[in-house]
Amino acid sequence: MKFALLCSTALVVMASVVHAPSVHAQSAKRARGRLASILDRGGKWTPADVSAVNHLLRAGESIHTKSPRGITVLMFASKVGDLSMLRAAIQGGVKVNARTAEAHSALWYVMSSRKTGSVRQLLDAGADPNLADEDGRTPLMMATHFKFREGIKLLLSRGANVGARNGKGHTALAYTDSHPGITLLLKRSAVVE
Repeated sequence: MKFALLCSTALVVMASVVHAPSVHAQSAKRARGRLASILDRGGKWTPADVSAVNHLLRAGESIHTKSPRGITVLMFASKVGDLSMLRAAIQGGVKVNARTAEAHSALWYVMSSRKTGSVRQLLDAGADPNLADEDGRTPLMMATHFKFREGIKLLLSRGANVGARNGKGHTALAYTDSHPGITLLLKRSAVVE
């Protein structure tokens, strides 16, 4: 009887060891959770977040990690202007035209932070300058809204459609707030409205 009890106890212990996730697997899952959690802040990132993401990526986290809302490392790097992280994400095969649940792309995200280097790298990697979000807003509309002249010039030079209309029927000109320099820049590029 003691022998049978001892054997069954040993089998239970062995079975729990075989089925228990490894410490490394648990650690990797927590790290992915931390990375996705940082990405999910969606534009409210701090310098500490940039350091944390760089640390997690150096520790072996996947450059392909996405937040629950679909925010990628590429979108994060674009927005914060971390060109080496952006380059690593592009070289690692992260899709430059990937979109969030709200249909925001990396190119759309970067317009509010006015990071010319990020815009240039994204466009060079094949980012679509006309990819609109769920409300029909294009990167050009966002660049215009944020008075990002260099972004506007880059987008126009890569084929951004000045005549594209959002869900309310407005073109990029509606986002200028009558800013004379930006209005002139857009009007020179196409006849709209």
